[in-house]
Amino acid sequence: MTWTANRTAMTAPAGPLTPEQLKARERWQSIWNLPIFVAAVVPLFITSSKTKWVEIAVGVGSWLVFAVDLVTQRRSRARPGRSGRTDD
Repeated sequence: MTWTANRTAMTAPAGPLTPEQLKARERWQSIWNLPIFVAAVVPLFITSSKTKWVEIAVGVGSWLVFAVDLVTQRRSRARPGRSGRTDD
């Protein structure tokens, strides 16, 4: 498999979700809506030169929440198999 073919396989649309994937996605979103909202809003209000470590912790925590959500959403759309890659 060449690099171009591999790249095409990785960026190809995954197709419609299965009923199991839709159910898992709805469950994930119902659980993670609040943490994502908090991760987006809290950094807007945490600003103080005296508590720089709090700002850093909130910023890193927010990015971790977004990263976990992104990875989970991408995995739920992956086809075939877990990584979405094919063995051509």
